Amino acid sequence: PGGVLPNCLDKFSLQYSMAAFKGWVKQKSPACAAASIAGSWNAVMGLSRGSEGALDQDAVVAVFKEILRASVTKKRERLERMLGAKIDEVDVALRAKIAASGKVLGGKKEEKLTKKALLKLFKEVILENAP
Repeated sequence: PGGVLPNCLDKFSLQYSMAAFKGWVKQKSPACAAASIAGSWNAVMGLSRGSEGALDQDAVVAVFKEILRASVTKKRERLERMLGAKIDEVDVALRAKIAASGKVLGGKKEEKLTKKALLKLFKEVILENAP
């Protein structure tokens, strides 16, 4: 605090890890979790960021994408089982309603569609397209 060490300290030390510095990965985009994981992996494995087998942000983002893709597929299949039909037409109609609302499915808070509003639009689409 204030740029000086407290008077009550009679000893002070500073340590660093060269493995952490060498494994550090630059964050190229808003993907801090991916860059952190890549840098941590490199440090633990004793790899410099340019070494063969070292991870970079893009490699970790690719894993995240695959995990998210699998999660979306699983949820989509569950929804289709619950509805008893494919949701392609529902998806198109829902996206049209979202666009008409002037909101988006992600992004800045003021532009983002709330979960409650999304569920309302989803129910509208289902009721409008029910046999």
